[in-house]
Amino acid sequence: MENKFEYYKENYYRELNIKSEINNSLSLPIGIISGIIAGMFYLFSNFDFRYAGLLNAIFILFLSLDFIFLIISIYYLIKAYSDFPKGYEYALLPDTNEIDLYETQLKTYYSDNKILDKSKDDVKEYILSQMIMNTGQN
Repeated sequence: MENKFEYYKENYYRELNIKSEINNSLSLPIGIISGIIAGMFYLFSNFDFRYAGLLNAIFILFLSLDFIFLIISIYYLIKAYSDFPKGYEYALLPDTNEIDLYETQLKTYYSDNKILDKSKDDVKEYILSQMIMNTGQN
């Protein structure tokens, strides 16, 4: 049980570290998107539309595709870093107050029913189940 608990604890904290790394790495995607926007603006403003119609059509097609992919990229960037519209919500362990309340309720239950107090094991099992569930979601 102890090895299993340590294993899931490590996985849980690894996922939380990944979340922190994602939140701290915001500057790179924004820099890339800014560079793409600047490149698109440069190409559009310096392209000479006086030449062949096919060349103009191909240029506008590729510029339009670039714009569509840019909008999709911005959407997913916003979705990854915020709660838009649903976002990627990380599951966390319950607050320590909630865990303490759960343990207190277990102790009261065991005491009232004159059962051997296994509240420590039950709380550990509860935390383990929460870490397994949250790691899977994250």
